[in-house]
Amino acid sequence: MSPSVNPPGALPASFVFPGEIKPGLTLVTGPRDAGKTRWCMELAGRARASGMILRGLVSPAVMQNGEKVGYDLLDLGSGERRRLAYRRGEAGGDLAMTNWQMAADTLLWGTNS
Repeated sequence: MSPSVNPPGALPASFVFPGEIKPGLTLVTGPRDAGKTRWCMELAGRARASGMILRGLVSPAVMQNGEKVGYDLLDLGSGERRRLAYRRGEAGGDLAMTNWQMAADTLLWGTNS
């Protein structure tokens, strides 16, 4: 894994010290294949290692024979993982997007997690 341009350790102090974290939403954006999910997973690992209790969702790609075949939805608190998206035209998913079919039941599950 190559180092991130902005590794999780470079985050503002409000992410590092649990006493200063206020409830809210953090949105991580960037171009395709920039490493957003990897960055979030590394941040989650660092937070867990420091004793923080994690809450939130991340959607890692599902790879098969070197090809991206879907996305899962991973609950960082429980570790539960469900399939979120399938390639359009393949079995699974019921909400059609441009290239993917989203699983409505997984979206609902994620909303309630």
